[in-house]
Amino acid sequence: MIRFAAAVVALLPLLLSAAREGSERRPDTIDVSRFPPKYQQSYELFALKCSKCHSLSRAINGRLSPESWRSYIRKMTRLPGSGINEKTGEVLLDFLIFYSQTREAPDAGRT
Repeated sequence: MIRFAAAVVALLPLLLSAAREGSERRPDTIDVSRFPPKYQQSYELFALKCSKCHSLSRAINGRLSPESWRSYIRKMTRLPGSGINEKTGEVLLDFLIFYSQTREAPDAGRT
């Protein structure tokens, strides 16, 4: 048992470093400067509301279908303290669908 504990302690810095590297590869912000103005404004609302309960990287790196995003936003509107009502939810949904569909696009969503 002591050997196991010593091995875990010895590996701890390596494990923490790997975990940190993994999280660093997942962005927690989006450069929206090339997005249409509508989505630049929507991003500000997204960053404000969605960061209340979890890191933005969770939503930014999510790979959900439009219907799955819709379900997720509905769930968030029911959380006390989220500050997301039906109208805000629609703006967030529109942004997340736009971002999901354009994040891989070479023009970064320019229209």
